[in-house]
Amino acid sequence: MISNAAIAWHDNCVQFRFTKARRPDGRGHKTPKLGDGDMQKTTATIFALFVGIAATGLFDGPARAATLLVDDTGQLTGARNVDVNGALFDVTFVTGTCADVFTGCDESSDFDLDEATAQAAAQALLDQVFIDTGLGLFDTDPALTSGCSAPFACEALIPYAVVVSQGASLLAFFAENADPSDTDGTAQLIAVEPFADRPLFDDQVWAIFASSSEVPEPSTLLLLGIGLAGMTALGRRRRLG
Repeated sequence: MISNAAIAWHDNCVQFRFTKARRPDGRGHKTPKLGDGDMQKTTATIFALFVGIAATGLFDGPARAATLLVDDTGQLTGARNVDVNGALFDVTFVTGTCADVFTGCDESSDFDLDEATAQAAAQALLDQVFIDTGLGLFDTDPALTSGCSAPFACEALIPYAVVVSQGASLLAFFAENADPSDTDGTAQLIAVEPFADRPLFDDQVWAIFASSSEVPEPSTLLLLGIGLAGMTALGRRRRLG
């Protein structure tokens, strides 16, 4: 639904000021002419319309593609600018024990993502990273993911908490990138002790997510607003000159 600011386009429609003009046959007729106040009112109303339309999501473009990181051997080592619920993250695939990778792996503060974000991050890996591109068939061939050597699947583990209840448990989500004979998907993993020092299987790798440092590009609406403001300022300068 378009917001009230956009509906104001109808209620505050531009009023014209009429001046006399002469037709070739000598008879007068009315010709519309925009005054200074009308121009400002028009600009403000158009901008309000853009705000209303933007609220409906009509200006939203396609999600920006993540940049895959591939080493000299063709292995997928991670990606930059992975969109997770509207926030951009860089991800790196690493091996090793949980204790080595996540500073002890003995409390929830060792992990950067909460439960909801970890779950969304697992799906983002399947949608944006484990894909077939000109750089490699990273969806078709799971073994092309750095750290995974099994040919049938690769599980990218994203831990988010350690729970202590009758023994500690590691909670994580994982994205399973399977070969064409199976189905990709995400699931929750609950690992019991001794998980911290347990080596990963050959079809598992840690996915470390960190907030991207890249500055987001300005939205279409912002660019339109800047353009309208510039047009208004230029018109005002010309009138004063």
